Amino acid sequence: MKILLYPLGFLYVAINFLRRKLYKLKILRQISFPSRTVSIGNITMGGSGKTPFTLHLADYYSKLNKKVLIVLRGYKRKSKGTILVKNESIISEVGEEAIIYKLNSSCDVVVSENRLDAIKVVDSIPDIILLDDGFQHLRVKRDVDLVLIDASNQNDLKPFPYGKEREPIKSLKYADFVMITKGKYQSLNRKIQKVLENKDVFEGDFFWEKSLYPSKILSDNLKDKKVLLLLGIGNPDYFMKMAIESGFKIEEKIFFEDHHFPEKEDLEKVLKIFKEKGCDLILTSEKDYIKWKEFEGLKDKILYPVLKLKISNEERFYNLLEEKMRNG
Repeated sequence: MKILLYPLGFLYVAINFLRRKLYKLKILRQISFPSRTVSIGNITMGGSGKTPFTLHLADYYSKLNKKVLIVLRGYKRKSKGTILVKNESIISEVGEEAIIYKLNSSCDVVVSENRLDAIKVVDSIPDIILLDDGFQHLRVKRDVDLVLIDASNQNDLKPFPYGKEREPIKSLKYADFVMITKGKYQSLNRKIQKVLENKDVFEGDFFWEKSLYPSKILSDNLKDKKVLLLLGIGNPDYFMKMAIESGFKIEEKIFFEDHHFPEKEDLEKVLKIFKEKGCDLILTSEKDYIKWKEFEGLKDKILYPVLKLKISNEERFYNLLEEKMRNG
């Protein structure tokens, strides 16, 4: 059945590629924010580590006393329009990624279908705007285009909806920098490497903090526990790999689609399997935790790790980034 989606995939990718050409030829006009703007995006659907990478950049600029604004669409939110995210914002209204940005940074965070409207709801003009998932959002002019490539998940590089590819791999030539996540440059297939031959390429390694939240219990104290893995993210296999490498005993796993909003029936399924398998705890991602924690039956069972990032040649990366922003 999925093979029937293949022609639609080529149409989807072709439209995106044509749009990029029209903007490049200035037939379609880009509009600028009144601030330095960095786009963080990818050419595939989810799983590249875009959220922790954006938080890493936000933290870097905040420590330089820069006022940072994070702008995103708010994928699968149940609201419309431009919303300034607050500590009390509801996930269904702004999306889980917006909540994560707000909880883990001191930045203003805005969700909007029209990213350019974001500037209208903040109290002052920011120094830096981080455009979440902006590589295909071509209407906004950016000073720097950063593209992340998930090296652990290269087998699905087929056009969406047949696969996860948003644009042809050759679109990477439009990126200013490329960040390889969850693997090394050498592990990329030759087709990708060829496009990146003349690019500034860096590697981003993710790791977990030793404590699991919200209880801040040390993960070393949980190695003998039976774990139910509960995930609704873009690349659950990589998360499971990290969990196993961290010493967790995965007794059972339940995977939902990326950005899944759990219902009561989902909770019943999780609790049933948890009991049947004799599990001691539920391990999930932070993005999933903020949705599942709303269910009373999970509060004392569910834990999540905080994902951190280490960039190869980090000093050179930021020097090049600053240089590009000055000249962009």
